[in-house]
Amino acid sequence: MANKSKDITYGHSRVGSVNGTAMMIVNDSLNAKATFDEPSESGMIGTDKPANTGRQVVKNDVNGSITVRPSYAHANALMQAIFDETTGTFTPADAPTAQTFPVVVNRDVDIYTYADCWMQTLTIKANENEPIDWDMELLGTTETDAGTVSALTVPDKMIMPDLTFSVNANTYFIQGFEWSWTYAYDERFHQSLTRSTAVSKIPMAKLNITCDYNSDTWADLFALAGTDTAIEDVNLVFANGTNTLSILHPEMTVMNESKWNDQSGVDASSGTLELRAWLATAEGDIFTATYA
Repeated sequence: MANKSKDITYGHSRVGSVNGTAMMIVNDSLNAKATFDEPSESGMIGTDKPANTGRQVVKNDVNGSITVRPSYAHANALMQAIFDETTGTFTPADAPTAQTFPVVVNRDVDIYTYADCWMQTLTIKANENEPIDWDMELLGTTETDAGTVSALTVPDKMIMPDLTFSVNANTYFIQGFEWSWTYAYDERFHQSLTRSTAVSKIPMAKLNITCDYNSDTWADLFALAGTDTAIEDVNLVFANGTNTLSILHPEMTVMNESKWNDQSGVDASSGTLELRAWLATAEGDIFTATYA
């Protein structure tokens, strides 16, 4: 059953921008979180007490997530901000820490700007008959109580019926999906109150596919997954008749629990197929995405 809570209207959303492109933000937890040194004053009385509280900021951590429901044009702009691009073809960034971009959020009473954000994890997900959420977990350096956001004409969103899911050129009908990409940053604050750098460790693509337990798709997918530890040509293709966004994986590894004690088979009891890809394969990058 579709999650009715996702049917919120645009009146409950915020206008913001990512890398200069205005779009609707439907969920927002991005902010600066200060850590203070809290001195003990239990032994101080009268004139011995300090004139101020003595609180001192020792760390200012800017992080959090924003969720948007983009149009295809917005999705293209997001891919350009996060990944390497060559004429409409996107691949994981070779130098991800160089892929920083500004985020501006209009919170009605104030507009906040986060000048240089790293994308820690991008998650694209939806269930049957829902709009597609793009959730970005971000790491930043500064928060400024200022900024501007361009006017926005609300576009048509990407929706779950746009999706075609295929494995080895065979199309399967699914109830829901969650695809994520993480650069797996190791954060560093080297002698700095704010995040000074981040180092990408083991980037990884994850894909969870949820099927109707009694469907042919469920039986076929889990039979396929049980034959080998790797599945080839795992593809997500979104199309609305005008634009297309494809996310193509040469190979992904099955991560479901084994069905038998000898580690064979795949436990299909959950109805969710769990796939991962964390190293470049012989065919090239972990994934390739195209926009047209």
